[in-house]
Amino acid sequence: TDGDDDSEREILLGARMVKRWRKKGLVLEGGYGPVSLLTDSVIGVVRIEPSGLRMPPSNLNDEQRRYLQNVFVHNEKVVSVLNPDEVLYVFQELEIHK
Repeated sequence: TDGDDDSEREILLGARMVKRWRKKGLVLEGGYGPVSLLTDSVIGVVRIEPSGLRMPPSNLNDEQRRYLQNVFVHNEKVVSVLNPDEVLYVFQELEIHK
């Protein structure tokens, strides 16, 4: 994907794309409805088989593990798959307490 226009890139990570918003924004269908993601850049797209997903490392504490849904290895690097429900919950809590 290097050299491609950002508007042609997608990151799905287990979610269904609903629509693309502008150049670096994505709207994904999450467990509780559409979720909007804004990013500074997209460096690539990785499609993984569910069999490649692993549980988060056991050396993480409960607070750290709560935000990770899975991990997988890609090009000899460990990639974290965030738990969207927990991450969104934290952002909602931050907005409430502003």
